[in-house]
Amino acid sequence: MNKRIIVTASFLALAFSSSAWAATGQKTASEALAEAREMISRYQHSGHADSRRLEAVLQELHTVEGNEYTGALDEAHRRQFTATLSGVYQMIGMPPPAELDSLFFSIPLSTAASPSPGEFGVPRFSSGPGWIRWTDEEGDDHGPGTFQYPAGTYLPGSWDIRDAEIEWDDVAVRMTFHLASLENPWGAPAGFCLPVIDVYVDLNHILGAGCETLLTGRGARVAPEDAWEYALTVTGWGASLYRSVSNSEFLRIRTLVVQFSKERGEISVRIPRNVLRGDPMNWGYAIGVSGKGRFRPTDPLDLMPVAVQPGPGSFGGAVAGSTPASFVDIMVPEGVSQETVLSAYASGRVVILPMLRVR
Repeated sequence: MNKRIIVTASFLALAFSSSAWAATGQKTASEALAEAREMISRYQHSGHADSRRLEAVLQELHTVEGNEYTGALDEAHRRQFTATLSGVYQMIGMPPPAELDSLFFSIPLSTAASPSPGEFGVPRFSSGPGWIRWTDEEGDDHGPGTFQYPAGTYLPGSWDIRDAEIEWDDVAVRMTFHLASLENPWGAPAGFCLPVIDVYVDLNHILGAGCETLLTGRGARVAPEDAWEYALTVTGWGASLYRSVSNSEFLRIRTLVVQFSKERGEISVRIPRNVLRGDPMNWGYAIGVSGKGRFRPTDPLDLMPVAVQPGPGSFGGAVAGSTPASFVDIMVPEGVSQETVLSAYASGRVVILPMLRVR
């Protein structure tokens, strides 16, 4: 077996049972990690472990182990730590421990450096040391203003993105998204199943340096000066990272763990810094939400279509004889209308997804 996916006995020697956690009411970071390792070992030896998923899980665990959790932690690092462990449990098909969201450490936490998740009344753009954040209009998961939900029962806001936050340090770039509602009627392993979140990252803002075509099935592009080098797509079945190889071609280069908290309506993915280099303050971000197709759930490029009339497996509200972009909600710069951007298809024009930029 590949040594990269072996959980050694020395890992298990640190195991700390969940009953001990409950008895003490307190758990250190190392104890929480030890319990996660034990669960991973059980998955590894269960007889149905997927080697690629196991490797991805251990990469996540290795990343979080590489950080120091012996000193004082601020709120952002505590959230990152618990969200990463929650994602690890979800990747191996196990529910995270109920105590994980209330995990605290014996060393007091410092005050939070960034805005609390879910506070959507803050300014449209905000930033601080190591993080940037954009908020989006509420209740606008209607594409160009005409899209209707699929036939069936779906909670309002099922495709409504509320904000996107980018955090970074020397180890990873973490992208976090909050949606109005995150349900899981189709039983996706991450805990949600309806939205597909795309992020297209332009590293250099150089004309034509990257890919202008979006991922398969999106039916839109970016402007030549916004050509993207990397694209992240996130579903309830996992996250995939793509790299552009030409103006219209791309290649999937990595699968990533999706971290999810239903209580916070939060989805996040961590991308290692050895993959995504540079200063995120200088990048451009095009962000859109589509619906997940039901027939190939593990395929990140399989989307729910938009038809003239809504059906059990399709949105409604498209103009007859035209093919709309797949996006039900997008994040736009101030002064730009989502409805105007996405309605371009109705007059035969190409939908151009705008970039969010700090500079």
